[in-house]
Amino acid sequence: MIIEDGAQLKDLKNNACLGTHPRMVNSTINFIGENNLLIFEDNITFTNSTISFKGDNAVIYLSSNCFSYEMNMVIFSHSAAYVGQNNYFNEKLNVIISEGQNFILGNQCMFSFDIWIRNSDAHLIYDATNMQRINPSKSIVIGDHVWIGQHAMILKGSVIHSGSIVGAMSVLAGKTVKSNCSWAGNPAKRIQENIFWSGESVHSWTEPMTQHYSILPHQNFVFENDGQAMDMVAFDRKLLQAASVQDKARLLLTLAANKNKNRFYGA
Repeated sequence: MIIEDGAQLKDLKNNACLGTHPRMVNSTINFIGENNLLIFEDNITFTNSTISFKGDNAVIYLSSNCFSYEMNMVIFSHSAAYVGQNNYFNEKLNVIISEGQNFILGNQCMFSFDIWIRNSDAHLIYDATNMQRINPSKSIVIGDHVWIGQHAMILKGSVIHSGSIVGAMSVLAGKTVKSNCSWAGNPAKRIQENIFWSGESVHSWTEPMTQHYSILPHQNFVFENDGQAMDMVAFDRKLLQAASVQDKARLLLTLAANKNKNRFYGA
């Protein structure tokens, strides 16, 4: 089914797309499998993007965005993905969601060049003393207003709380980043606590602009637990326990209806 300028929804079969069809520029949505569900909010544009369902009974929820989506996302059977509002993608974000695990992304995050998000190792690793597998796939959860630097890799089991930074070329694997912290390195380690960031770009600034922004006169990006926040890690557990793609979709719709409570926090 062609929806705009050669951009396609391929092999719909027993799969479904709900919501307002996005504007698509050099982009494709592929269904390889059955009983998958893709949910769109209003005001979505894809640019140079591919969304691929490579299995059955998976669901993706994509929120409205004042920026263009620019991503390659591959999702396999029984997994779920939720992408919040107004996230900025500087060229393609690469996401692979495997083995029935999930990916949850909050609102107003910023992704630099060539970032990979993968919630599995793809292949199996065993303990030679007892023959037990030691590398199960795990969900990845990212809160609101998180900045991921160039060439970073966010791997299975990572939890990044709101307001934090993961530096360029970092590899974050199975760690929990508390709110308003910066992490960097391979493997990534905590660099600083009690920081926040703002999204203005300094590239073309002159000295007066630099001086103007030497102090930011508000704390809008400091995230404190006010008791009203949604526990996104607990929400992931509910997704994992959901018995059907319809149950997963209902949970994602509930999450979308409470966007102002999507922030979550470290102790």
